[in-house]
Amino acid sequence: MRVPTQENHGKNAEYPLYIIYSYAKGVKRMAKMTVITERCKGCGLCTAACPKKIVALQKEKRNKKGYFYAECTDQDACISCAMCATMCPDCAIVIEK
Repeated sequence: MRVPTQENHGKNAEYPLYIIYSYAKGVKRMAKMTVITERCKGCGLCTAACPKKIVALQKEKRNKKGYFYAECTDQDACISCAMCATMCPDCAIVIEK
């Protein structure tokens, strides 16, 4: 793996520019996991896929369709692996960087 630098950032760069600056400055950037609640049907596949086990289904709130939806219980513990988003059949999970 090449270390990202400003010199090797170009049209065909492997790394987005924000990663280059973060890496150079030693800034730890983590993604944010967001659930589009109206798309979620509460199947639970994301909860099983999360390696940190921080994705859980709501037990009190429901979406407009009547489903209990998923949520991240601890954003700081999230390692941004996007396994939850990959497993979601409804594309209800977004990993924002």
